[in-house]
Amino acid sequence: MNFFPTAIGREQNVDAILATETCDRDYPARPVDSWFFERYQARYAASGLRGRITLPAAEYAERLARGQKTTDAMTPDRVVGLLAELAEEGLKTAREAERAATANRDEAARFVTDSQALVYITRAWQHKVLAAIAKRICQQTGDEKQKETLRVHLRQSIAAYEELVALTDRTYLNATDMLLRLNWHEGLAQFKADRAAQERFLALDKARREGSVLWLEVEEMEGNWKLRTNYPGYSGTGFRVSDGPEQRGTVLRKRLAIGSAGRYAVWTRGLLAGTTDRSFAVEVAGKKFPPTHGEPGPPQGQFVWRKSGEVELSKGPVEIVVRGAGPGYECPDVIVLALDPKWRPPD
Repeated sequence: MNFFPTAIGREQNVDAILATETCDRDYPARPVDSWFFERYQARYAASGLRGRITLPAAEYAERLARGQKTTDAMTPDRVVGLLAELAEEGLKTAREAERAATANRDEAARFVTDSQALVYITRAWQHKVLAAIAKRICQQTGDEKQKETLRVHLRQSIAAYEELVALTDRTYLNATDMLLRLNWHEGLAQFKADRAAQERFLALDKARREGSVLWLEVEEMEGNWKLRTNYPGYSGTGFRVSDGPEQRGTVLRKRLAIGSAGRYAVWTRGLLAGTTDRSFAVEVAGKKFPPTHGEPGPPQGQFVWRKSGEVELSKGPVEIVVRGAGPGYECPDVIVLALDPKWRPPD
């Protein structure tokens, strides 16, 4: 189905880029061809590099967050940078050919507009990848500068895509001749939706770091529920899923330290998707709350907040438990304990 993720931009959002992982000691991306590899080695003075694979964006960003240099693989920022340069070279060559053409001038002009479209989509992807790297560094370090870098690259990716739409409105009917008849306007909508999703992430991250509430990312909880990133919009580095027989009947657990006694509001964030009942229930200090997140949601999925209830807590350690409650697989994302009764989730 690569006709629409690459050329149009559907489904390839920032979180999807960060979800790319190593698999069986290899990388999911196909190695680049030898010509591109030689250009990469020359462009970045990497003659000693032997592997024609690119380090996943998340892994590369985590290395940057640790101050670690990458010399054992191509890096995603350099790869997209070189791709953008090569697209510009292609456009230059097409324009030279158009000027030199003595026949079939209309066809020569079409090579120019095709090449210009490749420049715009490559720029859009370049900024999208750089935005993903900035997001993961922000997640690792909390660096405020990386948050602004994320915003800047998302704005620039949309700006490049808008130029792509303006061009292709004049030069194409559709982006593919397959039955879906997809157009770049749909891709632009996806790019804008991704920007909105990342703004929600930034609001969540701000609320989590302010310290006015006890904020628990479910990926920090103990238990064998799987960590997943296949639905965009999650907080932190992912959400947990009980989608296998080995997870059924098991729970997630975490002990937190309560600094001030009082009555706490318990908020939960989880996925709604389709008509499946994905409800889960939270238990705090032995108090069991009714299940939440069992209602239908949009087919593409959406993370939403629900208030589970309130509980009186004493100062000291408290255990939080998450249990599955519905017939579908549950997807909890965040649990918050708020001492302020006026506190509301950021999204």
